[in-house]
Amino acid sequence: MLSKVIRTANRNTARVPVGMHSPGFFFLLLMTVMPSLQWQVAAAADSLYELQVRPRVCVTLASDSVCAMDLAVTWSATQVVDVCLKLSDADTTLGCWQQQRTGELAVTLERDSNAMLQLLDASLETVLNEAEITVVSRDLKDSRRRRRHAWSIL
Repeated sequence: MLSKVIRTANRNTARVPVGMHSPGFFFLLLMTVMPSLQWQVAAAADSLYELQVRPRVCVTLASDSVCAMDLAVTWSATQVVDVCLKLSDADTTLGCWQQQRTGELAVTLERDSNAMLQLLDASLETVLNEAEITVVSRDLKDSRRRRRHAWSIL
């Protein structure tokens, strides 16, 4: 066992264990290993059900207009499942599949804010995977460059 000598104020010596058996070592090991274990569990859950949405960003040219886009949605699973596809903030279902391993859907979406597309278990309605669709508004009036310098009088 490794040990380290620590001198105190009255010159007495005490032996403090250092190495793999110290409580600090286990705490440090626990703090470094736990985040990677959580990431592996989340990655394993996502790998069972894959959801792909294209495009994932919609850009409008005016801040008050609605963004319209044609989405191509594909999903796949490692086993045969009953699933449904829906928007998280809407009650309407975009599509459902029974006893399938893969599915495709083409849908037109009109939004003025971000949307979350969810792949749900058809019987339990639990979220199996989700994808966010970002809506960005870009006003061209604000982005135009000035043709003259700010200090110019002409």
